[in-house]
Amino acid sequence: PSNWADGGNLTSTYAANDTTWDTSATGRTISQSYDPGNFCWDGTMTDGTISNKTTTCTSSNTNYHIGNYYNWTAAIAVANSISYITQYTDINQSICPAGWTLPKSGSDTSSGSFAYLVNEASLTASTSGNIHQSPYYFVYGGSWSGGSGMVGSSGGYWSSMVFSDSDAYYLYFDSSGNLYADDYNYREGGYFVRCLAR
Repeated sequence: PSNWADGGNLTSTYAANDTTWDTSATGRTISQSYDPGNFCWDGTMTDGTISNKTTTCTSSNTNYHIGNYYNWTAAIAVANSISYITQYTDINQSICPAGWTLPKSGSDTSSGSFAYLVNEASLTASTSGNIHQSPYYFVYGGSWSGGSGMVGSSGGYWSSMVFSDSDAYYLYFDSSGNLYADDYNYREGGYFVRCLAR
């Protein structure tokens, strides 16, 4: 693919409750990722960890596959993101395959942004919400930071956009009904990616 090459930047993997996941300021800028394996969210809406909120994926529940966790630096496929500091900067590269891109966020409401998706599809969160249902299947997979947390009660997906020198925009939703297409968090947090066709 023309817009992605591993280059050795995305080979880091971490075991459950691994203390080597860097949560410091350095961890905000270096590339980190975690593959939890073939696990699917069990569909229940209470806070937990991968070990108590997932099952081994089968043909009947693959729509709720947990997938890989990436910090923002890994999501934009760079070895170090320290130079990206200007709010609303759209990083035009990602871990997505050629022809695909991360959604925009922040103040962007154009087609290809999380705000556009949420508004056009009238997406809602919480137990009765539709963000985790067909055809979207955004997973309440929580987050990763050397261990899993909030599985079953929240979900987060990275955007392509800078918030500050330490944070990036992402889509956040939870089982209490909160849904923010323009939320932001520390770059070292492990969240998911959802690639969109360019």
